[in-house]
Amino acid sequence: MAIREASLRSQIQVTQDLIRAQEKQLQILQTQFKAGSVSEIEVLTQETLVNQTKATLPPLATSLAQTRHTLATLIGDLPTEADIPSLYLTDIHLPAELPLTVPSSLIRHRPDIKAAEALLREANAQIGIAQGNMFPQLTLTGSVGDISNKYHNLFTSSSNVWSIASQLLQPIFQGGTLLAKEKAASAGYDKMFAQYRQTVLHAFQEVADVLHALVEDANRCKFLAKAEKSARHSLTISQKQYQLGAIAFSTLLTAERYYLQTSISRIQAEAARYADTAALFQALGGDCFALELEQQTQEINSEKSASKENAS
Repeated sequence: MAIREASLRSQIQVTQDLIRAQEKQLQILQTQFKAGSVSEIEVLTQETLVNQTKATLPPLATSLAQTRHTLATLIGDLPTEADIPSLYLTDIHLPAELPLTVPSSLIRHRPDIKAAEALLREANAQIGIAQGNMFPQLTLTGSVGDISNKYHNLFTSSSNVWSIASQLLQPIFQGGTLLAKEKAASAGYDKMFAQYRQTVLHAFQEVADVLHALVEDANRCKFLAKAEKSARHSLTISQKQYQLGAIAFSTLLTAERYYLQTSISRIQAEAARYADTAALFQALGGDCFALELEQQTQEINSEKSASKENAS
């Protein structure tokens, strides 16, 4: 949400800058129209363009207000009482070293994988418990072989040997139940293992998707930054040429539209890159792994530097 707010504010800022430039151009056209050097159609066309650009501001302002209300709710405040600073994309910075490859060991920090591992260990322990219950449960003492000297007491429940025999036979008579429990525990383990495997595969998929998105985000931002720079330069030249009468008014309008489109696209691309960077941290387990990620990144960079030095 913070990245979305920064993106919306930057879009509003760019749009307002363009509106000021368009209004300045409109004033020039109105002066030229009074002097008889341009037609009324050109003035009306520029007025239309100014109003069309202004019409893009209310939806952006609405989205910005809704985003700030959501942020206020997330921090536990009322929308009217939350003291949230204004955020711009220029206030957000990517990590100095953002890895595009990460060791698989970092994925183990994810809470879902840790939870799946705990359930798998518990299921494995249940198998051991079920198997252990199949062994006779009794206590052996030094007098375990004592038998009553009296014949009529030989088969009483107090006879140690007869009691032990009963306890030895008990698991046999309950064998079907105990075996069923052991099979159930094994089936439970198989289920937990399948869930654990699926959790790990899903985690690797998420990380792979985010890493790929980061590569494409970087390329898109680079190309759009160049396009915006060219569009701004083209607009500046077009404004000067139009004032000198060297180009048609339609050419100037095209330059203005192209600059606005590329500026908004560049802002949205930067916001997507920031969002995907945050998604990478989330996919790898959140803040708990940040330090280890930094250390792993430094190790990878050190290895690359060492390889280059050895090659040279």
